[in-house]
Amino acid sequence: MDRLGDLVRRHRAAGLALVACLVLGALAGALSFSLQPDTVGSLGPGSVTIDVGVRSSETNVDLPPLGHLVADSHRGPVGFDVRVDRIDLAQAGALAGELARGSDPAQRLRADIDDDMRPLLQSLILRSLAVALAAGVVVGLVLPRRRVRYVAATTVGSLGFVVVAGAMAFASFSPTSFDQPRFEGTLAAAPDIVNTVQRHIDDVDVVESRLEALSARLVGLYRSVEGTGPSLTDTTLLHVSDLHSNPVGIELVEQTAERFDVDAIIDTGDVTSFGSSVESLVVQRISRIDVPYYVVPGNHDHSSIRRALVDAGVEVLDPGVVRVGDVRILGAGDPA
Repeated sequence: MDRLGDLVRRHRAAGLALVACLVLGALAGALSFSLQPDTVGSLGPGSVTIDVGVRSSETNVDLPPLGHLVADSHRGPVGFDVRVDRIDLAQAGALAGELARGSDPAQRLRADIDDDMRPLLQSLILRSLAVALAAGVVVGLVLPRRRVRYVAATTVGSLGFVVVAGAMAFASFSPTSFDQPRFEGTLAAAPDIVNTVQRHIDDVDVVESRLEALSARLVGLYRSVEGTGPSLTDTTLLHVSDLHSNPVGIELVEQTAERFDVDAIIDTGDVTSFGSSVESLVVQRISRIDVPYYVVPGNHDHSSIRRALVDAGVEVLDPGVVRVGDVRILGAGDPA
């Protein structure tokens, strides 16, 4: 009986030791997240650095120097910190251009992110498992009694924690959580800015209808003052300036040119504000105006805008001379 009791106690002690090794291994697995190097790669139009650790189950996206956005993206004991290190302006501009043209770039952006996420996640998983394996082995080897089963138990515990935590995060991950994130820092003002912009966009149709009425009244006033209006030999020019990518301003120019039956439009520059490729889309609206359009570039009209104007059939005077009827016009761009 004593021999049987000793055997039971030894088995119980061995079992408790194995459980303790599994717990120590799990703790080593949790610690391994902090020991592994960050994962760096491309994600959509930017380059990012991803850090994973035992923390609240959130994804924190750092956009220096603007601030952070935080999303309750998944469940489990680990959280992700994603730092945006660089934005590819060409790709971002292309996405913004799609939005400005009325299409939805979200589908393309999601596809790009999905394609980029696979190698990033693969690298992250392999690193996590490798570090967890090493951590489990090291913990098992530093135990007072270096038995193979203890080393195996700590290794299994470490790998098990990483696998379970990763599986929970993967299975519960919700991309839609980023539709309503929490903003911190300067980005906290982003929702208000977006709402304001959307409100102004919604008002564009109302403003355009009022401008149409205004241009009609201007024509009536002009003709009442001039009597019969301009003679057939007169040259009528419309001079505009500083549109700064304003679609309402372009609409007013088009309506005024049509109602006054002008011979040409002379635009003395600053068609855009920043000269970006996205703003070149405003040229598409100008190209629809069925009147000869001449532009003397301003300091905001960079080379990309000037090329877009020429491609759209607009004559750029930089420098240049053009004759409209009996009027000779000399133009030279702003040298600034």
